[in-house]
Amino acid sequence: MSVVTLVILFLALGVTLLLVRKVTGPLAALAEATQKIDQGELDVSVKVQGHDEVSRLAASFNHMVGRLREYTGKLEEQTMELERAHHQTRTVCGIVQEVGALRSLNEISSSLINTFKNILKCSQMVFLIFSSNRDLLFVSSESEIKVLRERESIESAATFLTDITKTTLMEKRAFSPPLVPDLFQTTARQVIIPILHEKELFGALVIGCSEDCSCNVKDIDVVRLMLTQAAGVINRAVLQEEEMRELQGRVEKTAEFSGIVGKDPKMQLIYKLIEDIAPTDATVLIQGDSGTGKELVARAIHRRSPRKNKPFVVINCSAYPATLLESELFGHEKGAFTGAIRQKSGRFEQAHGGTVFLDEIGEIAPSAQIKLLRVLQTQKFERLGGEKTLNVDVRIIAATNKDLLQEVKKGNFREDLYYRLNVIPVLLAPLDERRNDIPLLARHFLSGFATEQGKQIEDFSPEAMRLLLDYSWPGNVRELENTVEHATVLAKGTRIEASDLPAMFHSAAGSTRKASQASTLVENEIKLLEEVLNECGWNKKQAAKRLGISRSTLYDKLKKYQINKPTTH
Repeated sequence: MSVVTLVILFLALGVTLLLVRKVTGPLAALAEATQKIDQGELDVSVKVQGHDEVSRLAASFNHMVGRLREYTGKLEEQTMELERAHHQTRTVCGIVQEVGALRSLNEISSSLINTFKNILKCSQMVFLIFSSNRDLLFVSSESEIKVLRERESIESAATFLTDITKTTLMEKRAFSPPLVPDLFQTTARQVIIPILHEKELFGALVIGCSEDCSCNVKDIDVVRLMLTQAAGVINRAVLQEEEMRELQGRVEKTAEFSGIVGKDPKMQLIYKLIEDIAPTDATVLIQGDSGTGKELVARAIHRRSPRKNKPFVVINCSAYPATLLESELFGHEKGAFTGAIRQKSGRFEQAHGGTVFLDEIGEIAPSAQIKLLRVLQTQKFERLGGEKTLNVDVRIIAATNKDLLQEVKKGNFREDLYYRLNVIPVLLAPLDERRNDIPLLARHFLSGFATEQGKQIEDFSPEAMRLLLDYSWPGNVRELENTVEHATVLAKGTRIEASDLPAMFHSAAGSTRKASQASTLVENEIKLLEEVLNECGWNKKQAAKRLGISRSTLYDKLKKYQINKPTTH
């Protein structure tokens, strides 16, 4: 009986242990899994066996861990997204800060396009920016800025962009030249990002995409964010560009006077003199080198005089031989000379009530000088071969590139005629003496020739302008005009390059540099001689030895450069 009881007890104990083990095993696994989770390991699970309460607890635990893993994964993604957004924001702020330090619209747009090229894989980008009153459209690419003034093009761009409120991908080319560069013709589609400042559209960034473009939406959003942040800087640059152009227009306007262009103080004095003498009938003698604009001054005097609605007759005295000049000035009767088959009125008759401009008056023949003197004194003359005295009412303006006073002393020009002509002398300075007018005149001529030839040329390159400023201009303004026309014809881009100028400018620049170098060598040699002589107490033997030359060579150099020992008091 005892044995049976003992066996039953052992069996009960074994069954109990098995039951306890079945219950405590999963609980221990749960405890171990919980410890791993506490240590940061989320890739854990507990085996589920059966359908009892412990198994359901294990299943619930596994489900909870799965949800925890999913939630943690989402948190990590959100954290990474936040870090990426933070990095982008810092990058955008840094770029906007760098751009904000730039001043001109060209610099800002060039910097932004270079930055955008590192973000996107497209290389064709251009800014279209309207002026505040939309009368100008700035087309700014990486390398240059062009200004469109055609009302039709501006209105077309404005109408199209008005309907675009967000970043838009156009499967066709929305803009074509001249609104975008010619290279945009090769792109398959365009991305248009509007630029707004204080909720007001004032421009857009146009991106040309090729067929295999790999730009993604997130990268384009980054570009859009940068433009949003930089909109204020761009708007400020546009306003500054407008102010500069308005100021330049004012300067050019004040520099233009009745067809004459120049703002040099010497020219301002001429303008004031023209205003003073134009209302009178005083005879004017304009003197200056060829090409300085003597005829322009004469025309300005006429336009501002009470005779402005009457004829302005130009007579080039050097263009006619002595035998024909009198006939040209005073006319002739039929049969006055061989070939005079009919009566002809002269230039003085044709100019009745107006102004006669006698250009190159220094070339007039002595016989014509006598008749001209009489006209100046009495306003009367006779036609060649005629007897009838004619009365005319004309104002006479004469011009010459000669020193008439010297011609009087040489006996080539009548003294009394000189003093009759020289009532109001006007002396025009050569272009070399008013060099600050060279850029103004060059741009004035460029504007006219570019329009005439249908070219979009905005300005001169710095190197081309330097060559113009360094040149001596023996032909004065007329030579400058011809040079600009030559360069405009040859120009290929949107500005005049140094290579577009005539070859003589490059040779002249080389000669100038050589002369400058030679001058510098001479100055250095004089300086060295004086320093060595002073150090040697003007002991020429010692100085020659120190310089490594003979005493006779030293004496020759002292004589050549006129170097003398300074006197002491």
